[in-house]
Amino acid sequence: MRACRQDAATQAGSGQGLCEGYLLGYIQAHPEVGFAEDLPSAFMTRVVKTRAPSHPETNALKRLQYCLEGADSLGHIHTAIAALDPASVANDTPATVIERVLKQDFRCPP
Repeated sequence: MRACRQDAATQAGSGQGLCEGYLLGYIQAHPEVGFAEDLPSAFMTRVVKTRAPSHPETNALKRLQYCLEGADSLGHIHTAIAALDPASVANDTPATVIERVLKQDFRCPP
């Protein structure tokens, strides 16, 4: 997470790529994270949840906890990690730090 915590102005290009690569891999593999462009509209989400409660797609929608607005969200997560006090995350795993930022800024609407 050192690469993500470094100030963007002083960070080497390879460090930034390492951070964003890790973030993208984590987010794509996390079953509770969804990108807005991949999700159905609010109307369709409501229809699926109310008309087909046992459908596999409904289960996937219920599982989502965090909704991202595309590639710009990675930059926001990167910035939020860089803004954290290094002492407050010194003993945390990278996954814990990312989870903290997701909980703070990217909760899906009910």
